[in-house]
Amino acid sequence: MTWTTTSAGAVWQPPTDVYETADGYVVRVEIAGVDPEQVSVAVADRALTVCGVRRDPEPKTGYHRMEILYGPFQTRAILPRRVEAAHITAAYHDGFLTVTVPKASPVRVRVDGGMQEGEGQEPTPPK
Repeated sequence: MTWTTTSAGAVWQPPTDVYETADGYVVRVEIAGVDPEQVSVAVADRALTVCGVRRDPEPKTGYHRMEILYGPFQTRAILPRRVEAAHITAAYHDGFLTVTVPKASPVRVRVDGGMQEGEGQEPTPPK
């Protein structure tokens, strides 16, 4: 019989889906058996990182088959455009962490300037 193990301290990457909706992006991570208190979600620029630890719940004397990964994990999603970081929400249900990331609203900048002769009306804002 051959025993295969992962390296001590190795970080595994859980299955992750990233998709777009009309209002934002959704990052869904499969992390069954993880205590939500052991999960961290961070965003910097356009990179959203989910990391945490899945602990092995009981001691074992040996494995006959091992496919479930334990220990530290991390997954990262690069979002295609700027987002409203202050309004990101995360929920853990049935083994899935779902992070909802709203798209940033367009920023309108008012341009100030003196009116030239012959100009008497304000420009019509774009629709």
